[in-house]
Amino acid sequence: GATPERVERALKHFESPVIAAHWGGVNCGEGVLKHLCGKEIYFDTSFGYSTLPKYYAEKILEKHTADKMLFGTDCPWHTAEMEMRLLNSLSLTEGEMEKITHKNAERLLCIE
Repeated sequence: GATPERVERALKHFESPVIAAHWGGVNCGEGVLKHLCGKEIYFDTSFGYSTLPKYYAEKILEKHTADKMLFGTDCPWHTAEMEMRLLNSLSLTEGEMEKITHKNAERLLCIE
């Protein structure tokens, strides 16, 4: 599988932006913090609700920042409403929420 350690090693081989799903990896909070946070990689928020402890979501955002986060759901398993519940439970500013929900994607896709 694509563990945070393997993704970290693979990053040097990409010139285009890399997006890691599921906050950097399902059930990989420690590994994401150790190997991926702060690197040139985006994380999406898919499948975080009820699978990512709030503690890790807060630590990932603290270390990686909202600038490299993209809203995602992993529908049909998780809905947008479910993922928004997790985001709304975090101490995000309005600006950080806007970055995560749409501004980062708009910048990444050159939509403005």
